[in-house]
Parts: sequence; C-alpha cells; structure tokens
Amino acid sequence: MVSTNQVLENDENYVPLRKKLFSAVLYGVASFMITVVNKTVLTTYEFPSFQVVGLGQIIASIVVLFIGKKLRLVRFPDLERSTFRKIWPLPVIFIGNMLTGLAGTKELSLPMFTVLRRFSILMTMIAELIVLGIKPSVGVQFSVYIMIFGAIIAASNDLAFNLHGYIFILLNDVFTSTNGVYMKKKLETKELGKYGLVYYNSLFMFIPALILCIITGDLRLAYEYKLWGDLLFLTQFSLSCMLRKSFLPAPSVIRKYSVVVKESSNYEDFESDCKKSFIPINGFQRTVLSAGSALISLFNPRRGDMIACLGELTGEQAAKYILSRMEESPEGTAILQNRPRINSKTVDLERLKNYPEGTLGKAYSNFLLNNRVTPDSRPMVQFVEDVNIAYAIQRYREVHDLIHTTLEMQTHMLGEVTVKWVEAIQTRLPMCITGALFGATRLRPKHRNLYRKYYLPWAIETGMNSNFLVNIYFENRWDQSLMDLQQELQINSFQQSSKDKVVQI
Repeated sequence: MVSTNQVLENDENYVPLRKKLFSAVLYGVASFMITVVNKTVLTTYEFPSFQVVGLGQIIASIVVLFIGKKLRLVRFPDLERSTFRKIWPLPVIFIGNMLTGLAGTKELSLPMFTVLRRFSILMTMIAELIVLGIKPSVGVQFSVYIMIFGAIIAASNDLAFNLHGYIFILLNDVFTSTNGVYMKKKLETKELGKYGLVYYNSLFMFIPALILCIITGDLRLAYEYKLWGDLLFLTQFSLSCMLRKSFLPAPSVIRKYSVVVKESSNYEDFESDCKKSFIPINGFQRTVLSAGSALISLFNPRRGDMIACLGELTGEQAAKYILSRMEESPEGTAILQNRPRINSKTVDLERLKNYPEGTLGKAYSNFLLNNRVTPDSRPMVQFVEDVNIAYAIQRYREVHDLIHTTLEMQTHMLGEVTVKWVEAIQTRLPMCITGALFGATRLRPKHRNLYRKYYLPWAIETGMNSNFLVNIYFENRWDQSLMDLQQELQINSFQQSSKDKVVQI
C-alpha cells in the first residue's frame, strides 16, 4: 500500500510530460539554430576562415562568462595555479573539437553533417566500454543504433562526396567522445563545473588560437573580408560567436546514457525537506535528549537513530567548522552549491554493481551488499534550523559509508571505532569523539590489543594527514580507482601498511 506521504512526495516531484517535451523541443531547436547560424556565416556569406569564427567564439565565451561570474549569474571557482594542471589536456581537446566542428559545418551540407555527428555517440559508447569498463545496456545500444540508422536514412539523398568535410567531422566526433570520456577519467575537472570548464578552456587556448590564425594567414583574410559593413552579416557573425551549445542547459528529459546519478535532490529540494522535518525544541528538551541519546548510544551502538540524534544536538559548532573546510575547497564548494543527496533515489545502485573491480563504485556496492546496509538508513536532520548547518551534518551522515569504503574498514566494532577516530579528528563532531573514546571499551581483549598496536596509530595518522574526506564529491568519482583515490587523498591503505603484521578480522 502506498502511504499518503509517498503520494504527496511523488506529486511534488512529478513533472508533466508536456513540460518535458517542450524542454526537449526547445533545446533541440536552439541547438539546431546554432548550427544553422554557423553554416550561414561560413557558407552563405562565404566568410573565409572558420578559425577566426572559432577565435570569436573563444573571446565571447571568456567575456560572457567573466561578466556572468561578476554578476553572480553563473558560479565557478576562481583561477588558481593548479587549474591548468587539473584540466590539461582538455583545452587542446576543446579547441580541436570546436575548430573541426566549424570546419565540418562549412564543408558539408546540414543533413550529412547531422549524419556523421551521430557517430560521436557511438564512439563515446565504445570508448567508455574500453577505457572505463562501463557496458551500456541492450536498450541503450539499440537506441544508439536506431538513432544512427535514422540519421543515415534522412541524409540518403545527399551523397555528394567531400573528403575534407568527412575528415573534419569524423575528427570532430573523435574529439567529442575523447572529451566526454577524459572528463570522466580526469575527475578533478568536475569541481570546476560546466561553465568553469568552458571559461578556462577558452582562456588557456585564446593565445594559441590567435597565433594559429596569424600563422595560417586567416586573420589577414578575415581583416580583408568585404562584408564587415553589412549589418545582417554582423548580426549573424555575432550570434555565431555568442551562441554556444555549451551555454545551453540540457533539458531534464535528456540524460547521458552512462549516468549513474539519478534525478537528484537539488539545492532547493534539500531546503524544503529540511523545513518539513525540522522539530523545534527548547534548551531543557535539548539537554534531556542529548543525555538520553548519549546513554542509549553508548550501551547500544546499533541504535542509529539515537546516534543521529546525538550528532545533531551536540554538533552545531563542529558543523560550522565542516562548512568552513568545505568552503576552502573547490570540490567542497561545488557540493555546497548543489547539495547532492546519497540514497537509492539519487544513486543507481544496480549500475554500480556492474562497475569494474577496483573502482570506488564497485567497492561501495560491495560494501553495501557485504554488510547488508543501505544508504536509505540515514535519517533526515530534525533538530537543526539553519539549513547550511543541517546540510553539513546530513552530508557527513550520508558519506559515512563511503568513508568506510575509502578507508577499507568493515562495520564490526573495531572497524567502526577506527573510522570514528578518523572522523573525530577531521570533523570535530562530539558524537565522533565520544564514539572514538568510549567505543574502544567494548572491544574484546584480543581486538583491544590489535586496536592499540595497529588500528589506533593508523587512524590517528590518517585523520591528521589525509585530505578532508567530507570535501570529496564521491558521486563524481564512481569510476575512479580506489587505489588512485587513496593516493590522491594521502591515505595509506591499512591493509598494505599492516600487511604481514596483523590478521584481518
């Protein structure tokens, strides 16, 4: 039987089909018109250089996004010394993608251009299978094949042979698929966001693109072009520079086939959920609840509801500290901006099972299955009114199992106490400190010896020396190697550091 709350929740999250269709149609029309404008400038007006058009698009991207950031219309991290290292070689792929796309647009008719562009989807699907080990479902494969077959039929009456055009557009397909796969493999770029990537790719490639235009003589050809005084041409040229597909927000009905994150709760959704679940209490009630939940948690550590209650009632100052640490990190800032949730509604747990062994996604899936736990067991914050503080606590609560996974610690008492030490040092949450200090008293003598000799020293070293774990946007790292993630976070694997010294429980 479906509860009333479930019906109301489904009703609130329901988006009418007509709105989804309208969004998809609007996106398709806008995307098509961008191609038509580029085609008109390069073919109808016979503008001599697609490279100069590309240079104009780079300049427009820099100017528009810089102004948008200053006006707070878009958000992305500021330029840092490490930014270029993080996104390299994406700028090269970016300019290659843009220039070959414009060149193909100039050389080919729109139907043939559309046909050959569809192959980028097939190339991406194959590249993800080879590089990332992500195998698309039969339904997805069938859809891609039908899409390509339909595009070929649509262009069957336009078979004029243009070798240069074919080479350009197939290279464009390669750049497009390489860009998509490389962005998933090089996960540091995801903290920059969509607009940050466009801005910094354009910024770093402006000088090389300008030099290329000068060396090839295209800048001189563009300067001598005779229609600069034509208002209609100037309008279309300006639109060609200003309108970029990377500026278009993809409609909700369009989903990339390999996405593991489902329709997730966004920034406003969490605030709404927080207000619904908030329970106001006075000082006396807070004191009684804190003492009661602390006692129950100590004598029965399996009472997750009491542990959660204790964390909320005593963790406000620590949550402010967590917020400050997250705001210092571009990846943490991205989490605060998006307020993602981790549960079975937002994460495709079935797809994680099919990830390659050794990846974070597969390790997390194995952790959930082996320990018979679910991300849905983390309750919503109830006793914190400030939404930002509530989210900091909620985020810590929902990444706890992922911290277990990253540290490769099981959920038995010894593993829990070890993880609590790491979390206590990093988050300063009183609940974690209490669990770390008093949890060890419940260990058996044999486990207590192992704890003092191996687990405790490792936990203290890890908590003090590793990166701040709550800052990690785990949802964007499912296909990352767990070993690579540990190295990035400066975590020495307990299994490796204690090999030949301690037998695992």
